[in-house]
Amino acid sequence: MYGMMGSELSIEQFSFPSQYVGTKLTDGLWYAVPNSMIDNVRKLHSDIYETEQLLINNNVNIISEDIQNKSGVY
Repeated sequence: MYGMMGSELSIEQFSFPSQYVGTKLTDGLWYAVPNSMIDNVRKLHSDIYETEQLLINNNVNIISEDIQNKSGVY
């Protein structure tokens, strides 16, 4: 059945974060560290809801600062 439907499927995909720096952290593992969590949240919201109207929750700011402090990516 999938073979018949396969050509008719349309899938839209989004990645998050969309703007990032690839880096190894102190644990030796590679991470996609967001350049700016705030900008990435705005872009994801815009892509999904097709609107620029978004009030950033303070939790996004806190998470963004935490990521910056732990990763050294600003």
